[in-house]
Amino acid sequence: MASEMSINAYARYRDCRPYTVQMAIKRGRIKLNANNKIDPDAADRMWEANTNPRLNTRGKDSPHVKPAQEASPAPVQRSPPAERLGSNGNTPSFADARAVKEFYSARLTKLEYEKESGTLISANEVKVQTFNRFRAFRDQMLNIPDRIADELAGLSDAQEIFRILTEEIHSALNDHAGDRAG
Repeated sequence: MASEMSINAYARYRDCRPYTVQMAIKRGRIKLNANNKIDPDAADRMWEANTNPRLNTRGKDSPHVKPAQEASPAPVQRSPPAERLGSNGNTPSFADARAVKEFYSARLTKLEYEKESGTLISANEVKVQTFNRFRAFRDQMLNIPDRIADELAGLSDAQEIFRILTEEIHSALNDHAGDRAG
């Protein structure tokens, strides 16, 4: 194979129009070498890495579509695809960038759904509600001595004092537990 091709020759080689090759060059999907020629091997690699496969109109019978790529399905992504971007120091491929976009778009859609359905609330709202509940609980516990001091002052039986204190503490704890459940 020739080491360099003109735009028209590369278009014939790719079985596409010269305009398609010119647009690929203009958009940076493939590059010209120093003498404004195309290295077909390098251009093929760049074309595959930087072209949206859904926009490939050449069909499966094209000599440029490799059978191994047709037959093997894409691997399932289990972790965020953003971890793959830029990890090798190269510009990410179109497919990688698209996968990242779709991954985060799906996550945002899920979050919006959960927020609208009421199964998701903001962390700040949870913090404020938790703070307010525990402040009310703390105030209730701290008010026990003020509420029962006069009643306890007249008592000399230690068991009766213990029973009254225990009831007040249990009452405050039960009120707090009831607030949390509701």
